[in-house]
Amino acid sequence: MAYRRAGFIAVLAIGLGIAGCGSDTAVQTGSGELTTLKPTTGAGAGAGQQYQAPGAPQAGSEEAAKALVKDVSAAFQALQGYSGSIECTDAKDGTGKQIISKANVKFMKPEQIRVDLTFNSDDPKKAGTKAVWKGGDTMKVKPSGLLGFAKVDLAIGDTRLLTENGWKINQFSLKANIDTLTNPSAKVKYMGRSQLANYTLALADVSGPLKMTKADHIKMGIDINTKLPVYAEYLQGTKLLYSMRLLNVSMTPPSAADFEL
Repeated sequence: MAYRRAGFIAVLAIGLGIAGCGSDTAVQTGSGELTTLKPTTGAGAGAGQQYQAPGAPQAGSEEAAKALVKDVSAAFQALQGYSGSIECTDAKDGTGKQIISKANVKFMKPEQIRVDLTFNSDDPKKAGTKAVWKGGDTMKVKPSGLLGFAKVDLAIGDTRLLTENGWKINQFSLKANIDTLTNPSAKVKYMGRSQLANYTLALADVSGPLKMTKADHIKMGIDINTKLPVYAEYLQGTKLLYSMRLLNVSMTPPSAADFEL
């Protein structure tokens, strides 16, 4: 099959992007890592910077973190599915190499994901590749180009379906990341609000029992209107390993037919 690792799976991390709408003009195709958001907290943070103004706890408080986790959990429970577009940066640990990918994505519970790749900075010929994962141990892939007539089932541990840092999709899928955020052993710190294009985000830093090797914490951006994540950075200290943002989302659940190639 004419597709290599990382550049393809780089867009399969739809584990966090769920809700919101609009487009983000701050990131250009083929750019470097996604802009790191800076929380608007501290001396300059007014009443509008708390998670649930007015009367909400200040950024950094345990109460604010608990309220945020509770709201995200409730929003995910109510979610049936969505469709949208995603942009990801996959960074190879220790090499400085980064791969930017874009795709159209669909999600439907319990854990079905469809990815239609539209751009890959490492290999533009990958555009047109399609894949469906239904929460099991294999993924169905339909390559782009002349091999587009073929379909193949690959184990999710196949090297062609791993990120640059060797992660499988079930380590950072939507359910995996929600489970990480809501795990009683997780350490969640609320960091205040920030703006990302049309989104007002509640920022949270999550550490604890992460499922991804090398990463020791995740910075999540939660849309304050839907209470669902639209932005994430997977980090080792301050070093970016992976990032993603979701755009142009429709909360209308896809149909079962959308998950057939």
